[in-house]
This record gives sequence, C-alpha cells and structure tokens, in this order.
Amino acid sequence: MKLGTSRREHAEAGIKKIKELFERYRKQARDERHNVLTVMKKLSKVLPEDQVKLMDSEINDLLKDSEKVAKAACDAKDAELKQV
Repeated sequence: MKLGTSRREHAEAGIKKIKELFERYRKQARDERHNVLTVMKKLSKVLPEDQVKLMDSEINDLLKDSEKVAKAACDAKDAELKQV
C-alpha cells in the first residue's frame, strides 16, 4: 500500500516541469523573434540596409545568449534535482 510520493517522484515531476517551462520559453522567444522580424521588414523600407542587417544580427545574438543562459539554468536545476 502506497501512502505518498517518494522524493524520486517529486524530483522527476520537478524535472518534467522545468523542461516544460524551458520549452515554453523557447516558443515564446521564437514568437518574439518573428514579431521583431516583421517590424524589421517594415523598417527596411525606411532605414539603410546595412543598419537593418546590423540590428538583425544583434537581435539574433541577444536571443541566442538568452537561450544559452536559460538552458544553463535549466540544466543546473535538473542536475540539482537529480541529486535528490
């Protein structure tokens, strides 16, 4: 007869939740990038092409960096929960 959940089950549930949150973050970042690219396309009619390309590369770099930070945080928490 099982009365409650074990620490391992709690840890597995926590890991699953962390992965879900990370995937939600990645989807949200993709959506925001799409929105920014839409605005950039409109701006390309007004601004010089080299300036638009520069802004595009800066935005891509920022998104990549933020995803790396989020992934590192996710992996750290995942490792922490696996130790339990």
